[in-house]
Amino acid sequence: MVRGVPKVDDTMFSRLGIKGNMQALFVEQKESGQWVLAENWLSLNVFFDLQTQWRVGINGPTGLDYQAVKTVFELNCIPKKRWTNLFKDIRTMEAAWLEERNKLKQEQGER
Repeated sequence: MVRGVPKVDDTMFSRLGIKGNMQALFVEQKESGQWVLAENWLSLNVFFDLQTQWRVGINGPTGLDYQAVKTVFELNCIPKKRWTNLFKDIRTMEAAWLEERNKLKQEQGER
């Protein structure tokens, strides 16, 4: 278990009044022990595939190279009808990553 991230199991859901095998809705990332909703698994993996594709300015990463997004979609044989929603997911993760990175820089007293 990752610090601060509870283990996902049916007991956790039953405390919330949710019955059934909820764990089946999640996919475990073996390396980290974290869980991801199965519906988000493809978006997360595409985002991971893009980790070497950041545009970088004088103050560090500014965003993803969107041409690379299309290439990753094509290389992973993702149907075009899924591209729009996946792109929205990736942009959401990109914005969250940049926001967290900026918070860390401020905490560390960097420019």
